[in-house]
Amino acid sequence: MRVKERQRYLRLCVHSSSAPLNPRSVFKEVEEWVERLYGRLGLSQASLSLASESPLVVKCSHRCVDMVRAAVAMIDEVAGLECMIHVEAVSGTLRKILKG
Repeated sequence: MRVKERQRYLRLCVHSSSAPLNPRSVFKEVEEWVERLYGRLGLSQASLSLASESPLVVKCSHRCVDMVRAAVAMIDEVAGLECMIHVEAVSGTLRKILKG
């Protein structure tokens, strides 16, 4: 019997003084920082995917939430624009994260 891998959804809040940032660009930056900090193995274990663009929600493995949070904290620039990103909420279901 195969056990289904549990997932967590992280709602990200992006603060940018210049222009609104493309959610896909922000997600790519999160992926790059996870790989920089934890290597390709860490990126593979995190199983990152973009769950929603508005609000920006990233899906990852429940074991790698701390890794993704650390990567998000490191981001200070996306597509050449200065920004600050933080994790607003974490949930086990997409419905609950979109509701809040």
